[in-house]
Parts: sequence; C-alpha cells; structure tokens
Amino acid sequence: TIGIIGPGGGGCPDSENLFLFGDETAVPAIIRMLQEAPGNVRAFIRASHEDLCELAVDDRVSIVPDLMPALQALELCDGAYVWFAGHADQARAARTYLASRGIQKRDFTAAAYWS
Repeated sequence: TIGIIGPGGGGCPDSENLFLFGDETAVPAIIRMLQEAPGNVRAFIRASHEDLCELAVDDRVSIVPDLMPALQALELCDGAYVWFAGHADQARAARTYLASRGIQKRDFTAAAYWS
C-alpha cells in the first residue's frame, strides 16, 4: 500500500516576535510564515543555496550550518514564539532545550519533519 499526501499547510503563529528554525524540508513552511507573519520575524535555515531557489534571502533570513547552535545563541524576549522543524532528533533536542530554558510549551513548536 502506498499513501501520498500533499503539503498540509497550517497557520502562522500570532506573535510580535517570531523565530523560525528549519532545514531544507521546512523551507516551504518558512516561506509561508515569512509572508504571513504579523510582526518581527527571523528565520534560520540549514540548507544549501540550491534548496533556497524559491526564497528571496533578505535580512530576516540567515543560512546556518547547524540549527541547534543558532537556537542556543538566540536571545529570547518576552512574547517571543519559536518554531522549529527538521529531523526528529533535532526537534527532540530543540524541545528539550527550550523547556530547560523555561520557555512555556504554548510559546514554541518543535516538529519532526523527518527521521
């Protein structure tokens, strides 16, 4: 049996300060949220430039070699929302890290896009 699904889409977190982290699998969702975000938004993407052909890289987007050091270097202000998507191990590590910093579960998403 083979199952095929398309992009699920989803909403953009409603936050004045939104931080997006993702690998190449998360680029379509990150593009959508960059376009829809109501406030300040920054994206940190681990991907090659070939993977980013759809994304107009501007001062809101940083290409990083690894997501976790970028997440750990982030200074979070009150009211910030962190969205993280990528490999299951990375999503688990992000979830653990954010919780250890005292970030409430309502203030972040850490989704496994692949394993």
